[in-house]
Amino acid sequence: MAFAIPLALAAAGCGSDVEEDPFADCEGRAYTATIVDPTDGATDVPTDVHVRIQWSGGIPDRYTSMLRVGGEFLSPESSGLDEGGDYDIYPFAPGHSYTFEVGWICVLDGGEKSKSYVLDSAAFTTAAP
Repeated sequence: MAFAIPLALAAAGCGSDVEEDPFADCEGRAYTATIVDPTDGATDVPTDVHVRIQWSGGIPDRYTSMLRVGGEFLSPESSGLDEGGDYDIYPFAPGHSYTFEVGWICVLDGGEKSKSYVLDSAAFTTAAP
C-alpha cells in the first residue's frame, strides 16, 4: 500500500505534459487550388507551356514549387495574362520530368513558426527534342 500513493500521483502528472498542436487552427481550412495545365500524368508537354493554377479566394501566403526530377528547383522566367487567365512560363528542358506543387503556408508567431499545406500537385514530362 505504501507504493500505491506515489505511483498514483506520478501517473496523474504524466498527462499534464501534453502540448497542444500550434497549427490546429490551420487544419481543415477550405482553401483550394487546382493545377489546370499541365495536368498530372501529362506527357509530351511543350517546353513553352503556360502553367496555370486556379486558386480559391483568400489564401494567405500561397506558394508554388517546380522541381525537375533529379533535384533542380525552377523559377518562372516570365509571367503574363491572356484569355485563359494568369500564367507562368518556366525554363523547361525537352524530354525531362517535373513535379509541380501548389499550396499555402500557415505562419504563426510573427513568422517564428510555419507549416506548409499542399493543395495540388502534378507530375509531367516535356516533349522529347
